[in-house]
Order: sequence, then C-alpha cells, then structure tokens
Amino acid sequence: MDSNNQYVTRGIGGHSCGEYNQTRQNPSSRLSFWNWMSGYVTAYNRWTPDTYDIMSNRGLDSLRGWLDNYCKENPLESFEDAVGALISELHPKRLKEKGQ
Repeated sequence: MDSNNQYVTRGIGGHSCGEYNQTRQNPSSRLSFWNWMSGYVTAYNRWTPDTYDIMSNRGLDSLRGWLDNYCKENPLESFEDAVGALISELHPKRLKEKGQ
C-alpha cells in the first residue's frame, strides 16, 4: 500500500515499475499488475465525467506495451503513476459515449 497527499493506493499499484519489470519472466505475477490496471481503467471509466471508455478501441496488449516501455524508462516510479501517465495520454482520445 502506498499513500500520497490525496488518497491511499491499495494493492499492487503501490509497487514500483522496477518490480513490474521483474515480472516479465513470471506470467502469474505480471497478471496481477495487469488485473490491477484493468480495475483502475474500469474505475476511471465509471467515475470520470464524459468518459465511456478511456481505452477507446485499443486492446489491452497495446496498453501493456505502453506500460512496458514507460516502466523500463522509469523504474523508480510507482505502477500507479505509470498507469496514471497512460490514462493522461489516452484521455483526449477516449470514447465519450457508447457507440461512438
């Protein structure tokens, strides 16, 4: 669990990108990070106004690739910060409503 000044991060999101990088050889450990990211994305969709799907028409594999690259370059960042950076990049291209 990691905390900042605005809220508490629960689960694997508080782990570092370096720890995420180490999971490359262990699919079950990596799956925990990806599942956490999926939950984060779902919560973002639920609670962000004007957002039906932050991922738009992208598949999870493209998001995972983006996170792989980000975490390679920023091993000391938290995994939550990595997912937050991804969300910031995706936000302008999000689907605002179903069927868009």
